[in-house]
Amino acid sequence: MTSVDEVPEELEQAYLLARKTIDSGKKARNQWAKSTSEIEEKLDDAQDRGELYNALVALELIRDIPFKEIFDDNGYEIDEESKEYLKSIKGQATSFVDNTIEKHIQSMNCDSVERLITFRNHQTKIQTKLEGLGFFEY
Repeated sequence: MTSVDEVPEELEQAYLLARKTIDSGKKARNQWAKSTSEIEEKLDDAQDRGELYNALVALELIRDIPFKEIFDDNGYEIDEESKEYLKSIKGQATSFVDNTIEKHIQSMNCDSVERLITFRNHQTKIQTKLEGLGFFEY
């Protein structure tokens, strides 16, 4: 049975409720998958390239996951497995930042006067992200 027309009248309300539940579950799953894949992509890129910036972006994405929109608005609660996943990936990103920051600071240099503004803007973005994520010691 794929449409309301094929459902017996006495089951129509139950069918519509089930369909609504399934649709909201699919929506929540898709939003969650989109959010987590973006985080994984940024963290993988940071690790592959040894780049601090994308690890900070991944941490911001974790911080800014729209839990209310994904779960509450769709009638769901975040499960323990998803909480553990976030804790794990946040730990990986934080560890990467902690292990990479010194190398980043040591390798900071601007090659030319023409690139000075770009260099300064990039370093300012990194500083802002570090402070926004609570990495005040750097």
